[in-house]
Amino acid sequence: DPIDAPVDDPRASEPVSDELRTVLNSALSALKGRWFDEAERRAKVALSMDPTCARAHVYELMAVLRASSEEELLDHPSPIERHPLFQRALSFARGEDRQRLLAIAAIQRSGDPIV
Repeated sequence: DPIDAPVDDPRASEPVSDELRTVLNSALSALKGRWFDEAERRAKVALSMDPTCARAHVYELMAVLRASSEEELLDHPSPIERHPLFQRALSFARGEDRQRLLAIAAIQRSGDPIV
């Protein structure tokens, strides 16, 4: 399941409060709209609420790398798995989110298309 699915999506594996969910989804909306500075700001607000929120770290990474989708993360010219924000996200990610992040890194390394 995509890491850029809305947090209220039942596929999201990280339980969050309603307030945090609202901030995360607003960060995701900003990413989808390609408003990267705003997405980064909102991700940082989410991190101030819960510094262990893997999705907030992912959304901050996406904003910094100017990636509006999971597919754009894969197209980034440098290995995202070496980025400190990716490492932070991975350290806090659990379940499906963790597996998806590992898959993104592996796919990006291999150059194969995402499934």
